[in-house]
Amino acid sequence: MLPVGSGGAMAALLDALALKEAFEKNATAPHSEVLRIYEGLRYKDASMHQGKCRQQPAENIVQEAMDNVPVTSEVPPEYEQRIQEIMKKIHNAGLEKTTAGENDVIALGVSKGIITEEQAAALRGLAKLG
Repeated sequence: MLPVGSGGAMAALLDALALKEAFEKNATAPHSEVLRIYEGLRYKDASMHQGKCRQQPAENIVQEAMDNVPVTSEVPPEYEQRIQEIMKKIHNAGLEKTTAGENDVIALGVSKGIITEEQAAALRGLAKLG
């Protein structure tokens, strides 16, 4: 999977961190074994991320409009509204509260050392502005 967009960028960062961790903790192991360890570290997260990408909710709405609206007709505004809402959810997913009360992507960034607590607080503040 190519790192396209912010989700792909985050996945690429997490891949790099997992590879680093696998090599640091298993410095004397054969590379094939280190790669198996890396796979174990990333499999669940990467699978979940790819699954979300494959759902393609905006594309599904566009397809629904193409299937249901005659070519000679204007596309009703509710399709655009649905696409805008779904894109907000996709692009702000890490800024929404989970049932645990924490911001998934932001908390992950802090726990992996990608961002600091101060940066996380700033991102959470930005989420309240939107």
